Amino acid sequence: MLVVGFTNVPVVTSLIKGKIQFLKQKNFIEADVALGLPTSTILLKHILWHNCRSLLIIEATLGMAEAILMETSLSYLGFGVQEPTPSWETWCNQAPTISCRESSGHPPHRPSRSCSRFSGFICSATD
Repeated sequence: MLVVGFTNVPVVTSLIKGKIQFLKQKNFIEADVALGLPTSTILLKHILWHNCRSLLIIEATLGMAEAILMETSLSYLGFGVQEPTPSWETWCNQAPTISCRESSGHPPHRPSRSCSRFSGFICSATD
């Protein structure tokens, strides 16, 4: 499933490159160079940390939702993770057959629909 994570790398790097190219022409970068700050400090602190942090947070958030959708789609088609490994698709499929009370240490009873509703709600909320 590393492939799912690596599919967004070119998109994020091109966004960061565009932001750096835009910020490179700003006056505060020229002031940092005139003050004699090292290039690594300018790049890491003034450009990436202060100006690209929000872009990275937004891309990470959207990337997680995209990764969950991609993983569930691949699992639905049969190319996703296999049965012993937990995933959203297997959790949603197995939820109606398991008992929520049994997994929490309480005595077993009939399977409840609340487990499947809860798992479906969490999957929808994270997408």
